[in-house]
Parts: sequence; C-alpha cells; structure tokens
Amino acid sequence: MQNTLFNRRKKKFQREEEHFNYLLAKGIHPVEMADRLIHFMLDVMRTGFKNQYPNATDEEIDSMMREQFEVYDRLKRKYRSK
Repeated sequence: MQNTLFNRRKKKFQREEEHFNYLLAKGIHPVEMADRLIHFMLDVMRTGFKNQYPNATDEEIDSMMREQFEVYDRLKRKYRSK
C-alpha cells in the first residue's frame, strides 16, 4: 500500500513538474501563474458564497470570505505551533 501511494504521488509530482516546465517554456512567469491561481481561487470562493447566499450583498460576501480566511489562518497557525 505504501509503495503504491508513493508511486502515485511521485507520478503526480512528475506530471506537475512537466506542466510547470511547459508553462515556463511558453513564457509564463511563475509569479504570473501564482497570481492567476490566487485570483481563480478567490473567484470560485466568491461564486460559492453567492450561490449559497443569493441575497447577500457584495460587502457581506467580502466579510464572509474574510472570516473564512481568518479561520484558515488560525488553523494553519495551530498546526504550525505543534
């Protein structure tokens, strides 16, 4: 079991590395990639909140997103301190 899990993770890493190198060859800078991913994540999160709370204003959705990030931050800090 451990060996197959390791092999799957290794293959996944290799595919990601190949794709990263492909994007670099296309001229896409790593910072630009990170920027796109972050904006995509925020758009998906905002869409999820809008679907879940259709009557919420943009300010309320911003507040919900901020609260969610604070929860993630607290969790991250909790596990880093161990």
